Amino acid sequence: ALSAGASLGEAPEEIREVIGDMVAISQVADQEEEGGEESEQQLLEIVEYVRLGALSVFTEFNPPESASSKQPTLH
Repeated sequence: ALSAGASLGEAPEEIREVIGDMVAISQVADQEEEGGEESEQQLLEIVEYVRLGALSVFTEFNPPESASSKQPTLH
């Protein structure tokens, strides 16, 4: 987490925006409203956004290793 925090300023704008959105989402108070189907759909959209955002952030800070840098597997 520290290395990610140190390089967050160097991350693409899209990644910084996703992280900012996640912070805002985490600070939303749970509202006890009877919203029915519309509220459920909104929640599903938020969950999907967070899921894809987390995947994007992970991919940005953990690029795949190149094939040339891997050592051969010994059996």
